[in-house]
Amino acid sequence: MSAAEGRRGRGVAAVAVVAAVLLVLGSGAAGFALAGGLTAGGVPGPSSASSAAPVASETPPTVPTSEPTPAAETVSVPASCDEAYPTSLLDRSVPGFVEADEVNDVDSRVGDADVRARFGELDGIRCRWDDGYGRAEIVSAAVAVPSGETPELVELLRATGSCATVRSGVMCVMPRVVREDGSEQLETHMVRDGVWAVHIGEEDTPEYAAAMSDVLYGEVDVRVPST
Repeated sequence: MSAAEGRRGRGVAAVAVVAAVLLVLGSGAAGFALAGGLTAGGVPGPSSASSAAPVASETPPTVPTSEPTPAAETVSVPASCDEAYPTSLLDRSVPGFVEADEVNDVDSRVGDADVRARFGELDGIRCRWDDGYGRAEIVSAAVAVPSGETPELVELLRATGSCATVRSGVMCVMPRVVREDGSEQLETHMVRDGVWAVHIGEEDTPEYAAAMSDVLYGEVDVRVPST
């Protein structure tokens, strides 16, 4: 064999070896591709076992650790004397009726001088239940107490009257006053949620005081005591 023929023979053999190697590599690559073993970039991807692992669920929403603080209850002074009492009492009181006390008779009839002075400083409604003959059998009022001054006011009332917890507030009954005609004057005070209600009159005064409390604080099965 000549040298040229030998070189051609070796060249053919080399080409055959390269072709065989490429054939093996090609079949292996095809196997990886079918098994999902190669990514588009030619880097082996995760095995089928790892791809079947469960996916972590979404993070649950944060649960508050404590309940929100409820807003403090507020009570407003009624806009008028008619609005300060339930309709049932207004309808039952004919021929008597309630009207604005323009002369502030309720202020002047508060028995204790210190209580009277403090009461006269506060704004609200003053009312009089007229008997139809120009005589006020009962006078009443509801005034707003400035924020933070309720404890001081309650102590002022306790210094003169007999006080107890009623309707989650403080109710005070003042000493009875005997008038010149022999009749007795009853005086009640109710303080709760920044509102000070006052009623002064004759023996049915506690009922009217309780009726106003129904409007201010909601009806409950409690009657304001008269003693």
